[in-house]
Amino acid sequence: MWSRGSLLALRPAGLKLQLSAQVREFINNLGLRCLRRGCRAGKHSRRRPGRLIDTETVFTGEFPGIVTHSTDGRCIPVIIGRRQSNVPVVKSDDARVRATTTVRVLRHTTPVVRRLVFGALNVQSANNKIDEIMDVRREHALDVMLLSETWHDGDSVSIRRLRAEGLQVLERARPRTRPASLRVNHGGVAIAAVPGVRMSAVSLHGGQRVSSFEHLCARLVVQGSACTVLLVYRPGSVAVDSTFFEELSSLLDELVTRSEPVIVAGDLNIRLDRPDDHHSRHLLDVLSAHGLQCRVSSPTHDRGGVLDVVATRADLTAPEVSVLEVGISDHRLLRWTSQLERPPPVYHTSTYRPWRRINLDEFKAALRQSTLCADSADGDDDDADVDTLADQYTGVITSIADRLAPMKTVTCRRRASDVWFDDECRAARKKCRWLERRCNRSPAYKKQWRSEFRRYRQLTRRKRAEFWRTSIDDQRSSPQRLWRSIDQLMGREKQAASPDITASDFHNFFVDKIAAVRASTDGASNPTFRPSPEDTVLNALKPVDLDEVTSLISSLPNKHCRTDPLPTWLLKEVHCRAGAVHLQTVQCVSVFWSRAAVVQVGVHHAST
Repeated sequence: MWSRGSLLALRPAGLKLQLSAQVREFINNLGLRCLRRGCRAGKHSRRRPGRLIDTETVFTGEFPGIVTHSTDGRCIPVIIGRRQSNVPVVKSDDARVRATTTVRVLRHTTPVVRRLVFGALNVQSANNKIDEIMDVRREHALDVMLLSETWHDGDSVSIRRLRAEGLQVLERARPRTRPASLRVNHGGVAIAAVPGVRMSAVSLHGGQRVSSFEHLCARLVVQGSACTVLLVYRPGSVAVDSTFFEELSSLLDELVTRSEPVIVAGDLNIRLDRPDDHHSRHLLDVLSAHGLQCRVSSPTHDRGGVLDVVATRADLTAPEVSVLEVGISDHRLLRWTSQLERPPPVYHTSTYRPWRRINLDEFKAALRQSTLCADSADGDDDDADVDTLADQYTGVITSIADRLAPMKTVTCRRRASDVWFDDECRAARKKCRWLERRCNRSPAYKKQWRSEFRRYRQLTRRKRAEFWRTSIDDQRSSPQRLWRSIDQLMGREKQAASPDITASDFHNFFVDKIAAVRASTDGASNPTFRPSPEDTVLNALKPVDLDEVTSLISSLPNKHCRTDPLPTWLLKEVHCRAGAVHLQTVQCVSVFWSRAAVVQVGVHHAST
């Protein structure tokens, strides 16, 4: 009796036995053919047994990577992955085996747009209106509610009720002059968000000195897209003065430096519907100076007048603000939808050589055996010109590199990297992520992870602030560079050309510009050119010795470009004893030759 292990031991390793057609027919008739195991769909997906046939490769002629598998004549398109299958395919007599092709699928190639529905309302006391407020949220499908004049304290039942409904709540009550008083605490602002939105409070340094209005700032994040919201409430019982505009400008100065979308909303009690009112004009000028624009045009109060405001960045798509009557107070509900668009990742395909993984000893041995390190016979190389030496150096190094470090092609996602994010930030982020993984496995690391995460956030904020402060100070003498840095800091992009400009307008602009230049230079004297001396010839080069060449190469920075056949740092690591003079001389000539070519190209483009 032969066991299974004994039978398998008789088969030679790596040898696939080819059965004849007669043997395969006999096995099929006996019903001994092994069926495929691991079917996910169970017995319902089993098909009638086929027949073992010879393997042949047939492409469908369609998009590579979309193959069809069928045993009953019906074709099912399947996008296969990277793994190549070595399992023999069982097909019926009238079917053919189709070879699979590896396809690289690029994910997230379309921009991701997240919609957040906002609602701003002056509720005039939320203490006895929580049920009505929740009905408004459900009826109008609000994701974020900006509530002003809530008349609450830090431990009010109304705030606890909102949290009990599953909402995230950030609140700021008006400070009481008498903490033990039982009177109604007028004022107060609160922001409530549904569980799917991550909300965190934003601390503004200028907010500690604000006395003319109440405010609350929060950052909202939904699936990678974020925005910053500033809720403002200015009491209507207090007259408008310059302090209000100064304090509001101070907050906006700090807020608009964020690259993400900014929304300013609330009840300001200023009649924006009166264009002749100097307070209204002043408020609109303050918003415009910070790149914001009011989006409300309909009356927001029962007695008329635009008292509530919703302002967004002027360079972004303007949301459509709906003014709705909800019957909770004498103010209307402002409802709008913000499109938080996250741009799709950019995939970049590059070709490189893995120089860092090369074996230095093997590379040195290959160089010693090459013509670069061979002794020149009869001074043949002494008469060679620069191009010949450069071609020889490039050819030999390329042939060795193709053998020891062949070219590789990779496709990766381009991720935004800040200039100020240095090695210290990377090390802190690496440690923070390590502790986060440990925290997911064991709660004992939770306190340590939180401490490290706070330190990492403080480090990045300090690095960012130092970088931009230094950049702005250094660019004070160059207004163009300074404004470019400010636009980058504030996330402003170049304004797109107006669609009203036609081709004729574009043509007439340059025609008029050329005519103006000709008119301004009309009557000027002709330019004078001084020719160079005819006897000036550069036909001699000073010879250099080995020490000078070695010093020149050692002083080169460790950087290279794609046209260099060998990285500079690798050249410094390699020390060839045999034929060192010839190798280093050729390398020096190649370096200066490549740099001279770059200089020539730059001068040519500058002259044209």
